[in-house]
Amino acid sequence: MEQKLPEWARKIFERKLKAVLGYYTELKKAQILEGKSFRRSVFIEIYAPTQGTTKKNLHRWIKDHREDGEEGLIPGYGKTKGRTIIGSRLSHLIAPLIATDKKPMEIVREFRVVCLDVGETPPCKETILKYIKRMRGNGNVLLEPPKQETREELKARIIQLQLENAALSNEIKRLKDALNK
Repeated sequence: MEQKLPEWARKIFERKLKAVLGYYTELKKAQILEGKSFRRSVFIEIYAPTQGTTKKNLHRWIKDHREDGEEGLIPGYGKTKGRTIIGSRLSHLIAPLIATDKKPMEIVREFRVVCLDVGETPPCKETILKYIKRMRGNGNVLLEPPKQETREELKARIIQLQLENAALSNEIKRLKDALNK
C-alpha cells in the first residue's frame, strides 16, 4: 500500500530528492574535473546554496537518503514516529520480541499481530525496524507496561496537590506579612 502524501509534504520531498540526486551527479563531475585537488567540503559549500538550502541541511538529507532511501526524505518519516508511537504506548508489547534473537522482519510481523490483538493500530514497518535497531543498539528493552494510575489514585493525587498548594499559599502569605512589618 503506497502512502499518499499531502501536497506540502510532496513538494518538500521532491525538493530534497532533487537536491540529493543532483548532489551525486554534480559530485562525480566535480571529482573528475578537480582530480586530486577535489575537496568535498568545499563542493558542498558551493552546491548547497544553488539548491536553496544550507550545508547542514544538505548533509542531513544525504545521510537520510543513504540510510533510508527515498523514504528518508519524506517529511517526518522515521524521525519521531518510533519514539512517540512505540515508545509511549506500545513498548511493553514489542519488548519481549526484541529480547529474543528473532530476525527484525519476524519481530515486525509478530508485533503487528500483537498490536491488532490488543486493538492498537500498528506503526509502519520502517518505524518498527528503526525502533528495533535503536533498542538493540542501546541495550534498552522495556519489559514492563507503563503504569496506569487508577481513577481513585488520580483523585487522591489531586487532593494531595491541592493541600500542598494551600499550604504553600499560606506560607507565602505569612512571609509577605512578615516582610511588610
